[in-house]
Amino acid sequence: MEKVFKALRDVFYSAPGRGAISSALLFSSFFSLFSSLPTLSAYITEGRLKGTAAVMFGALFSLLIGGTWACLIYAIVVASASIIIGELIRSEKSFGSVFAASSLSIIAVYFLVFLIYAATRSTSLMESLIYIVGYGVDVLSTNYPQIIEQQLMQTGMSKKELITATAIQLPSIIGVAIIAFVFINVMMSARSSKSISKFLKKEHLKKVRLPERMVWLAIIAGAFYLYSISDYNTSIGVKTMGIFFFRTLAVVYFLQGLIIINLFFTSMLGGGLLSVLLFSVMVVFAYMFVAAIGFFDLWFDFRKYIKKGEQQL
Repeated sequence: MEKVFKALRDVFYSAPGRGAISSALLFSSFFSLFSSLPTLSAYITEGRLKGTAAVMFGALFSLLIGGTWACLIYAIVVASASIIIGELIRSEKSFGSVFAASSLSIIAVYFLVFLIYAATRSTSLMESLIYIVGYGVDVLSTNYPQIIEQQLMQTGMSKKELITATAIQLPSIIGVAIIAFVFINVMMSARSSKSISKFLKKEHLKKVRLPERMVWLAIIAGAFYLYSISDYNTSIGVKTMGIFFFRTLAVVYFLQGLIIINLFFTSMLGGGLLSVLLFSVMVVFAYMFVAAIGFFDLWFDFRKYIKKGEQQL
């Protein structure tokens, strides 16, 4: 039995094994956020050569499972994330630098792919997004008609209106998913190697704070968002970009708010069961409140009050 487990372990840690697992995770829906972990771990801990080989095998498995489109999706999602995040973590930069640079780089890769796709079809980016969403809705209508019918009944929209509304939301959904994807992969991958996890130590995470100048970008994005959804704006593209900038920045401040909330509950409640329950409630039901804490931390420095509370206790 021990030999069997050893053989399975060797297969898992091999480049083909890591590639196959990452490909399976990507197309498993719920676990797709973890799809880069096997290849990224290889890239960080075992070198660029094995990491690249794992990515190549993953692309091959994706091609065999779902054809050209599956291989392309794998290349965009897993390959870009493994190489970009892997290189940044290997450089031993700070957590904030790795997270910010990875998020911006991968978002740039995604939108470059969309722009190339639009250029090859000689259409605008918005028209391409509507086409992609329309194709997806048609596939769902064919295979799962009840899902589309339920959405149409709940929203009171026509099929064309539903496609346009979804296309408007698509860039912001992708942006939010990428930031969550990067955050999870950076946190979990860095923990896999003692030599590169120093920026994840508790004392370093306490100091993680977004650059002060970024607040002006957030204010501009908020104003642009309000204009984009107002009656003064008649452009679908402007509305799409307004929602995208607002939501992606809100997620970034949400993550900063999470660090502050976690420090508060850990310091005041000792990190026990009550702390975990309250933290979970805040994450699930108070998303914008947590994001607001992250945003206003620039002026109020909430961590200062947490330190005072620790001293009083």
